[in-house]
Amino acid sequence: MFKWDITKNYTDDAVKYEAELRLLLENIGIDISNLEDVDSIIKEFSYGVRYGIWTILNFEYLEDNTFLFAQEDIATLSGSGSVDKYKIDVENGTVEKIENISCWMS
Repeated sequence: MFKWDITKNYTDDAVKYEAELRLLLENIGIDISNLEDVDSIIKEFSYGVRYGIWTILNFEYLEDNTFLFAQEDIATLSGSGSVDKYKIDVENGTVEKIENISCWMS
């Protein structure tokens, strides 16, 4: 059964698996071409006031090149988010969405 450790900060896995994070973001249509390193990605998509701005909530290595990815874009009376499981193969440049664990819309 899936268990999300909400006490874990995703930045450790983002640093360790930067190539996988970059491939995933590019695959889902997020422009990161002007972001030189993983610290820039984290600052751009997770820090500061996030009201009405697309936000990375989690990027976590699970096992066998499988990752948990959570994101949201929330504003007053509107917004959406999801938690998905992806298989990411950097050598082949492939990203496969395996499972949608949760999604919400308001």
